[in-house]
Amino acid sequence: MNDPAARGDGQYAIRYLSARDVVACMPPMARQLELAEAAVLALARGEGDNPPKTAIHTRDEAFIHAMPAYHRPTDRVGLKWVSGYPENRAHGLPYIMGLIVLNDPDTGRPLCVMDAREITGFRTAAISGVAMARLAPPKVATVAIIGTGVQARAHLPVLTHLFSPFDLVVCDAFPEAAEAFAAHARGDDAVRSVRIVGTIAEAIETADLVITAGTTYAHFQNLIRPELMKQDVLIVAVDWSTLVPGATVQVADLFVVDDVSQYLYHKGFGVEFQGYPDEARALGDLVVEGLTRDTRPAGLTIAMPLGVAMTDILFAHEVLARAEGLGVGQELEA
Repeated sequence: MNDPAARGDGQYAIRYLSARDVVACMPPMARQLELAEAAVLALARGEGDNPPKTAIHTRDEAFIHAMPAYHRPTDRVGLKWVSGYPENRAHGLPYIMGLIVLNDPDTGRPLCVMDAREITGFRTAAISGVAMARLAPPKVATVAIIGTGVQARAHLPVLTHLFSPFDLVVCDAFPEAAEAFAAHARGDDAVRSVRIVGTIAEAIETADLVITAGTTYAHFQNLIRPELMKQDVLIVAVDWSTLVPGATVQVADLFVVDDVSQYLYHKGFGVEFQGYPDEARALGDLVVEGLTRDTRPAGLTIAMPLGVAMTDILFAHEVLARAEGLGVGQELEA
């Protein structure tokens, strides 16, 4: 074995990348969208392993997920161990925290351990970007964002990359958070205007594209109804609890998820996705079919990114390669 990190005595090196390192080595937006598309295409074609995430729950409405994946076309493999605790805000901690471990596909040797929080934000927004590039109405003049935390900030550069210019409507249960995000968004030349509103009804009534970007257990639950919106609109349900399953999801003209097998796996437990359709279209299948914003069916479309571990792993390997090239990170001895 010709492995420069092997020490010949059973010891080897592992690179550690902090959250700051990950951000510094994140690829450009166009590349992020390419990586997200590669993941959903691999799922659609059966090119790799991406089992449904395994969850444990130590507190109500909290989770810790184990998310392994292997992307066969690029021979990339790894695991994300990630938690989401809604009450962390009160402790001054992020809602999402975790680690990603990357492995050598030939030997299984751990190559790198890196913070998972930033990658989770970037890759979720990139998957949304793949969906928006094909499923948003041909003209997106107004975007509504419900919830203004990490995912709102992660989605903003994707929106400006795809739809510049547009008007932005913002709604959050915490006025100070809405104000901070609005100030952030006003600094982007692609955003024509920013309006803060107090209710979801006000936020979505004129929107061509709606993004629910709160936590999975949000303060806005079961409030998005089709009669409140335009007839031709895309909802990207990062926070799926904001939707009304019977009134909204069941009447959608097109319901899309990034990973159908994971959706059906968790729906089968009868806890999550109650009232949701028994069938969903796979985002990767729509990419394979060549669907575009001009050929998409008009009407209410809902795209729900569940979180594809393969995307995390592709992003993490890209970050690792850039870190090695820049000499970023800390080398640890196993």
